[in-house]
Formats: sequence, structure tokens, C-alpha cells
Amino acid sequence: MINALGAGREAGAVGTLRAIVSGQIAFAVTCANGGYAQAFADLVKPPRGSSAAFIPADLAADGAVRFSYAFTMRGGDGTAVVTNAAETCNGSERDAVSSFFAEGHPADRTLPGGRSFAVDERGKIYVRADGEPITPGMAGAAEFN
Repeated sequence: MINALGAGREAGAVGTLRAIVSGQIAFAVTCANGGYAQAFADLVKPPRGSSAAFIPADLAADGAVRFSYAFTMRGGDGTAVVTNAAETCNGSERDAVSSFFAEGHPADRTLPGGRSFAVDERGKIYVRADGEPITPGMAGAAEFN
């Protein structure tokens, strides 16, 4: 059982993954002809003529830490290019692709709230009880309710 602080960290991690999914959906629908970003840097870049990014600026780099969780994101396994980077509405650095994978794991395993979480283009959140990073395909993880 985790304490309230650990539960709060975990809730923050899950909320961050939900924000990433929302940002990816907005990017795909409005910016990349149905393609997803492969990197956080492309989601924190606002569309031309706007100042509103798709995700919070503190997630600009892979390995960004929020709520004591380290977050990473990439294109999903077997992904295909949907929209070339230059054709996205925000001049992305990388091509928009057909799938994505994002995960968050405890940055400091000594803190309470030690489970890891992940999500992909399906929008379902997965959890791994031992706190090890989850890999694409969600091996060792279960659906989070």
C-alpha cells in the first residue's frame, strides 16, 4: 500500500499521460493529417500563428521529470510516416507517424508510489507494479483502471 504522497505522484503521472494523449490527438487532427508526433519537442511547438502548444512546456525533452516520474515518448513499433515533418502545421522536426508510445516511471525509486505507467495511440493506460520502465507492446504491464 502506498501513502497519500505516493498516490499523488502516481495520479500526477497518469494525468501527464492523459495530457500527452490529448496533445497527440489534437496534433493528429489539426496539424499532421492524422499522424502522431514522435517526440515531445514536436508537441510543445505551437502551430504557426498560435502560442498554444499541444502539451505543457515542461515536457519538452525526453526524460523530462514531472511528479517525480521520468517521461519518454517515441513512434510506436512498426510505425509508418503519415505526414512529412515540413508539412505539419508547426514545422515539426520529425515526421508524423501512424502510432506512438509514451511511458513514465519513477525517477527516484526510493520515493513512495513506485508503479510505472504507459500509453499508446489507443489511449489505454497500462501499469507495471514493479516500477520498471514499460516498453512498447506493454510487456509485463496490465491495463490500468
